Amino acid sequence: MAGSRRRKTFFMALLIMLGACWFLKNTLVKMAVIGGAKAITGLDVYVADMNLGLLRSVVHIQGLRVGNPSGFNEPVMIELPEIYVEYRLGSLLRGAPHFDLVRLHLDTLTVIKNAQGQVNLSSIKALQQPPATKPATPEAPKTPANAPEFRIDTLQLKVGRVVYRDYSRGSQPQVREFAVNIDESFKHITNSYAFAGIVVSRALMKTTLAQLGALGDLDVRALQADVTGLLKQSAADILPTAEALSKTAGEAGKKAAGAATETVGAASEAVGEAAGAFKKLLGN
Repeated sequence: MAGSRRRKTFFMALLIMLGACWFLKNTLVKMAVIGGAKAITGLDVYVADMNLGLLRSVVHIQGLRVGNPSGFNEPVMIELPEIYVEYRLGSLLRGAPHFDLVRLHLDTLTVIKNAQGQVNLSSIKALQQPPATKPATPEAPKTPANAPEFRIDTLQLKVGRVVYRDYSRGSQPQVREFAVNIDESFKHITNSYAFAGIVVSRALMKTTLAQLGALGDLDVRALQADVTGLLKQSAADILPTAEALSKTAGEAGKKAAGAATETVGAASEAVGEAAGAFKKLLGN
């Protein structure tokens, strides 16, 4: 009886511990997703549903919306019906999130010019200040001076449409809609400026809003150039590490081969000595 009670107590404690770990993981991932979205945009973020993988480090987000800043008539700027993320749990605990894959489906980006001529996209926090960079040297490639906020190995971006609403000419807005239908992939994203810049610039480059002067002080072509430079820079930062790993592996392989050769040589000598001793024994 006592043994049975101990087993029950053990399993109850195990279930409680697993439940606590799941709750902690669930809370941590939700904070990382919603907190990260708010940090990038500087705006209110709403999530309809979020499901975490039980055995895998994945999260499936449905119905994420980014609100507009005050002073704009429409409540929503960005509608994301689906986001799929593969992450590394340890990186969240260290405060430097590392995402192996982010699959982002942006259904509608709503660009608004209000009665004062202000454009809502200019309020996105991550786009207001490009990251400072250190000068490049042969030993240290050009990298962002500020530490990476996160790392995305692969971003798969889908954008459905861009809607433009102009309230600067009266209470009834002039509305234009652009079907952009983007389905593209990007590698090695290491800061929020690059992430937000990819999403916004790729969507807007498929419209005529920049040519119409509808975006205020937001220079889409300059943003696109900045993002391209940052992506190349991130790839260059990773390349020396890969080369160093390859070199280290090569040196380790050479050492292992040398050690194996020495071992084979020593074994051959030992076999030769044993054979000679055996021949003497037979002769005797």
